[in-house]
Amino acid sequence: MGEIIKAVAGVLYQDNKVLMASRPAGKPYEGYWEFPGGKVELNESINEALIRELKEEISITTALEDLTYLTCIKQEFANDKTLKYTVHLDVIMVSNWTAEVNALEGQTLYWHNLKDQCDKEPLLATTTKILNLLKNYSKGNKK
Repeated sequence: MGEIIKAVAGVLYQDNKVLMASRPAGKPYEGYWEFPGGKVELNESINEALIRELKEEISITTALEDLTYLTCIKQEFANDKTLKYTVHLDVIMVSNWTAEVNALEGQTLYWHNLKDQCDKEPLLATTTKILNLLKNYSKGNKK
């Protein structure tokens, strides 16, 4: 199975739209579309990690009360023919934040309307799973 990487993804939800980002140049899976977030550091909770990552990646500040846990996705990746790793991705809905969303890592940002088919490619496998989960979420009476 290889290394296990703990990571967190934030789903910024507003007016039936969610924020997606392309992975910046120089990172594994460069150009793939994902939700903002990143690795959980040692002795850091998933909520603390998400709050930190959102500030570092897209310049927003959010509070614990604005976070709602959605699910954990376990996904295997391979970055070459021999090295495989598994990502345990905790997915958290972000309902409120301060400051304007701003790409701080050179990534492209996109507000995807959940009523529409996502035409951004390529998508990370975890992004596809989150979008499928959100199709059901958007049918409810959320924001």
